[in-house]
Parts: sequence; structure tokens; C-alpha cells
Amino acid sequence: MSNRTARQKQLRKTAKGREALKRYNQTAHQRKLAWKKTEKGRATCIYHINKYRAAKMDRTVAWAIESKIKKIYDEASRLTKETGIQFHVDHIIPLRGERVSGLHVESNLQIIPWHENLAKSNTYDI
Repeated sequence: MSNRTARQKQLRKTAKGREALKRYNQTAHQRKLAWKKTEKGRATCIYHINKYRAAKMDRTVAWAIESKIKKIYDEASRLTKETGIQFHVDHIIPLRGERVSGLHVESNLQIIPWHENLAKSNTYDI
């Protein structure tokens, strides 16, 4: 566990600490949004988006059924609209994992809430 994570766990134990974390997270979010509006921030975001798209294209195989993949993405959109909770289409085995890399095929996709997807990142437990 990193020092930052340990410190956050300590802060969550008290009401005063929870308020401090909340204020920090709000200002951190505002700084990130402001950075994304800068020229360098926009360029960095575009770089990462294109890098992800290229990885997805590289890992889409000829035998993947595009109509099934599209249905999964459509279902995630429908769930988001109906519930008001943002849903993401997640690759069970990440496209760019540290130890293993998966394929962009319908059997490797799942629909999960955004917070679970962001917490999972590109990890895969074997």
C-alpha cells in the first residue's frame, strides 16, 4: 500500500478528515479540468485517446462479431440513460495489461458501473 493510500485511509476515519479529503478531491478535479483546457492538456488527452483506439484496433480479430460488440455498447448507453448512472463497457482481460493483454471481442466485454471500471484500471487477476 502506498503512503498516499494509507494517509487517505487514516483521514477517512474522522469527520474532519473526510471533509478535508472531499475539499482536496474537489480542488484536484477543478485543477484537472483546467489543465485539460490548456493546449498541452488537450494534446495529451488526444494522444491517450488515439493510443487506446489503436490498441483496440490492433486487438480486434477477424472473427469478432461486430454486431454483437455494437449491441453491448448500445446496452451500456441504454442503461446509462435509464438509470442515470454512467456505465462503461469494460474489457475483462485488459487490452493493454501489464502481464496479459486481451482481445476486443464480444466474449471479453462486460458492462459495469464507471466507478468499478476506473478502480479496476488495466488489472487482471489470474
